[in-house]
Amino acid sequence: MKEIRQLIREMLLEESMSQVAKANSQGLAVWAIAGAFSRVIIYDPEVIKRLYNEYKEAYGFKRGQYNFIHNSEDEVSIVKAGVTTTSSVNGCNRASEVLKAASEAGSGLGPAAYEIAMYYSKNGLTSDRIAVSDSASSVWEKYKNRSDVESLEFDDIDDPRTVPTDDDCRLHKDRAQLNRSYTLKNKPDGLDEMESRHEEMLSFYDEFIGEKGKLENELKIMNNRLFSQRYDEEND
Repeated sequence: MKEIRQLIREMLLEESMSQVAKANSQGLAVWAIAGAFSRVIIYDPEVIKRLYNEYKEAYGFKRGQYNFIHNSEDEVSIVKAGVTTTSSVNGCNRASEVLKAASEAGSGLGPAAYEIAMYYSKNGLTSDRIAVSDSASSVWEKYKNRSDVESLEFDDIDDPRTVPTDDDCRLHKDRAQLNRSYTLKNKPDGLDEMESRHEEMLSFYDEFIGEKGKLENELKIMNNRLFSQRYDEEND
């Protein structure tokens, strides 16, 4: 009976944690960069350190080398989830639009990447305005019903109901959760820690590789590969 009560407590704690807090509890890091094309990439820094140590032990290592990642079969296990967005200039509440999103199969980390992108999107976040998968659509449905998320409805750009045009947007028919912009009310628990791990990895690259910018280049490459892999799996 004691073990059952403990299991129930653990289950309730898991349910109460935000998606970002869950990612943080796994020791993951995040690189979040804003701009015309913003990126959020969640990754495992411990895998990078392990690969570095294994490569150094097997082959030696000279400062300036950074191909130890690509020489390993574990490369695919580094990036866990990523979201790429673009800012809307007009309409759609000026929200950032998701262009690409993917997560490692079975990781459950896609929503954490969405939440971080949502937090850093000045005017909120919305889905791709052309095509959205069923799995992604279900994520937006959960955000629509969360008390810690504020959402603003869009107006139909083809048949507007109101005079202002800032909210005019191309709508997804019969999927109301996709026709809104979403903003997190507060910074997610665990985000500071995940960002700190990324800063530590930048210092690691600067000290041992000699070019800390290589880390973010590598993360972009691996994130694109993850997206292509998951896209191919969904369309097989």
